Amino acid sequence: MRGCVGPIGLMDRLKGRLSLSVCQAAWLSTTMIWLFGTWCVAATENRPLQTLDKLLTGVGYISIPLKGAKASRPVITASVNDTNCTFLVDSGWSISSIDERALGPLKTAKESGKAVSDPLFQKFNPNSFTVIEKLKLGSFELDDQSFLLKSLKSLKRQGGIPAEGVLGGDFLLRQLCILDCGQRRLYARKTVLTLQDRTAMAAFLRERGFVEIDLEPSGLFVLTCNAKVNGTATRILVDTGASATILDQLFSDRLRLPRTEKRERAVRGVGRIGASWIYSTVMDALEIGGATDGVTLANLTVGVADLSRWGIAEGPKRSSDIQGVLGIDLLSSNNAVIEYPARKLWLKGP
Repeated sequence: MRGCVGPIGLMDRLKGRLSLSVCQAAWLSTTMIWLFGTWCVAATENRPLQTLDKLLTGVGYISIPLKGAKASRPVITASVNDTNCTFLVDSGWSISSIDERALGPLKTAKESGKAVSDPLFQKFNPNSFTVIEKLKLGSFELDDQSFLLKSLKSLKRQGGIPAEGVLGGDFLLRQLCILDCGQRRLYARKTVLTLQDRTAMAAFLRERGFVEIDLEPSGLFVLTCNAKVNGTATRILVDTGASATILDQLFSDRLRLPRTEKRERAVRGVGRIGASWIYSTVMDALEIGGATDGVTLANLTVGVADLSRWGIAEGPKRSSDIQGVLGIDLLSSNNAVIEYPARKLWLKGP
């Protein structure tokens, strides 16, 4: 009968359709796997990479950009009682200070009659410091901040830093700061980071090849770390306010490091500290931190100077275990992250 299919013909057609369905399914499955893999790769490539900035701002830190080139001393734009100015971020400076004349005559704490809540400044003569009613660093705002009154003219002579103030170790510790020297960022907050968030930050840095180095306090609010110069153990001051890494002259001579006869330049201190000429030398190796948890830098050209005026190195009234300063040059080139709350220095060596 026309249009009718016998049992054998029906089976043949069913087999054909069945075979076609299996082929289609196999093709569709392969295509879906390929499309899914392509989507995954694209999604991974287009997904924003996690950065330290994203991580820290995600847990409540305020990110403050630093001005200038990568190897220059870190300065930030600030506002003091609604007047714009510039602050140097100096980890080697003990107590935060502001120029007594740069922003016009500032009233002393005694003249203003402002109550001083900071226990540190309660020990000072009220004529020696001022209380800034409103301090703004980027989007980070603070009230009633105490600063020593000093003449900071030498900052402009020393490398031409047009800074009206200095954020020292007291501020960096009090505001739980993290200073990213490589990416030129200062992070500040008002409350302690949770252990979980701090652990996440440490894991993030370790995964990216950073080495964790312990810092120890020396003097008032400044931090030092262990080091070895050509195998000789010492300690060095972590100093973002120093444009160059410098060894003390007596220490360099004891190691018999050759140095240039020509004076390279002068390094100046504030007030009565004055200036000291810098020579240069080449060391075979500078090991920062310990043998198993440190970074070794080879064939380094560093400065040599008499650091006695800064109370560093050997001699009467000096910190004899500190024989040099780790300046912003090496801190920047090795992407240093200074973590003040945990007193850690993170370095990513060569």
